[in-house]
Amino acid sequence: MVATKVWAAALIVVGLLVLNLGYGFYQDSSELADMEPVTPGELDAADGEVVMEGVAQSADDQPTLETQYRNQPAIAHEWREERQREPGSAQQDDSMTDWTTEDLGEDVVDFYVSGGAGETRVDTSSASVNLDTSVVERGSSTRYSEGALQSGDQVFVHGYADEGEDGAVITSGGDVGNVNVRDGTHEEAVAGGYLASAIIMFVGAGFVLVGAGMYLKRRT
Repeated sequence: MVATKVWAAALIVVGLLVLNLGYGFYQDSSELADMEPVTPGELDAADGEVVMEGVAQSADDQPTLETQYRNQPAIAHEWREERQREPGSAQQDDSMTDWTTEDLGEDVVDFYVSGGAGETRVDTSSASVNLDTSVVERGSSTRYSEGALQSGDQVFVHGYADEGEDGAVITSGGDVGNVNVRDGTHEEAVAGGYLASAIIMFVGAGFVLVGAGMYLKRRT
């Protein structure tokens, strides 16, 4: 009985922590939703924290990356290798299997965001990448996923305005620890953040409810 109470308390505590994490995601997404994207080419070094959307363009002074598995040219890419814990049928539904991450990573180089008014450089020396990924190769017990941002793709950037060698750039600074680079638009970034917060809070609520149920059951 004591062990059950301990497990119940642990589940409730973990659930509350997860709920708090989800609420943090919700707050970040709400703040992002309230920010008006700056038009490429019109950035001012005094703008502070900014968001920008437009078309990604390669910088001539930067190397061209190659994606991890398909060896395609990219400005940014991320990848993941997963292995099935207990190999089963190759035709088995992925949702019914247990996959663990064996390897993952990301890479990005400086690039420009272009739009109607010109272009703005993005300094990615301190940046995080969030791209849509898909499975590109599959074995009986392994699968490989990757996502890429290529020149000409729609891109969204969240960072801090600062003075660069050739004018204002988006970089890290202020309250922005890392420049966030993702494919898509401002609207899609906000929607993705809200969805992530909802999923995390749903999981947290589940832990709390299970823990509370175990505790109450032992008391009756």
